[in-house]
Amino acid sequence: MLALSWALLAFLMGAVPVGQIVARYAADVDLQSCGSGNIGATNVARVVGRRAGVVTLVADVAKGAVPVFASAWILNWGAFGWMCGVLAVLGHCYTPFLRWRGGKGVATSLGVLAVALPSVALLTVLCWLAVVGVTRRSSLGALVALPAVVVLTVWLSPGDVPWACTLAVLVLVRHTENIRRLLAGAEPSVSDSSVQEPAES
Repeated sequence: MLALSWALLAFLMGAVPVGQIVARYAADVDLQSCGSGNIGATNVARVVGRRAGVVTLVADVAKGAVPVFASAWILNWGAFGWMCGVLAVLGHCYTPFLRWRGGKGVATSLGVLAVALPSVALLTVLCWLAVVGVTRRSSLGALVALPAVVVLTVWLSPGDVPWACTLAVLVLVRHTENIRRLLAGAEPSVSDSSVQEPAES
């Protein structure tokens, strides 16, 4: 019963739409109607400002890190921490607080990896930063980082590959529209606040 309750709490923790809350508090705007329509840190930074974007990023990472840390380390439930991490990412991507719309899951997945596989998390961040630094496309950085996560996990922690693949597939599914725009040359840069997209994208 305790495990089931904690799993539900992990999902609900991930489901808290931090970006939407920050945008409402800082600028009184509906984030799903501004910029890219996404509730993640990149769109918050576009619409509200970098400081708000950083706050959102830290909170979204924490939404993934805290459930894993609490279940795997404090409660000593081992692999159950991975499950809670995946549930937190699912909550972020499909939050009941926004009619099952949500973010892309990148930052929350990073939080999961930061606790479960810190070396993989660090190397993945460096990969993401390199791609975004060159292309100015946050989504492209995430898409390049996904296979990097899997390859690095195979190399550093083979037993955790199924969980890393689960996170990668979930984030990939959430980037379907981004892939289409990238192929069409229409994906906005990290600083472009003029583009309008559907809120669920």
